[in-house]
Amino acid sequence: MPTIYIYSLIDPRNEEIRYVGKAKNPAQRLTHHLKDKGDCHRTRWLNVLKELGLQPSIGILAECDEESWQERERFWIASLRERGCDLRS
Repeated sequence: MPTIYIYSLIDPRNEEIRYVGKAKNPAQRLTHHLKDKGDCHRTRWLNVLKELGLQPSIGILAECDEESWQERERFWIASLRERGCDLRS
């Protein structure tokens, strides 16, 4: 069974966590995020970084399996929001 990673995207300007997601390959998922043309908080934030010549770093919050990733992702989002992280989507 493949490992699922719960990951964060971290703003290089202030080291704040701005996004939490899940992926089998977080580095590849970041590449997809950087190419995303949608209009949401995450893509607007990434576009600002891109204009500044920056990109977020990735932090691995947890490793889990297909059965538990949703619970782990919800846990991390709630926990980080309680700590004041701006995780709007």
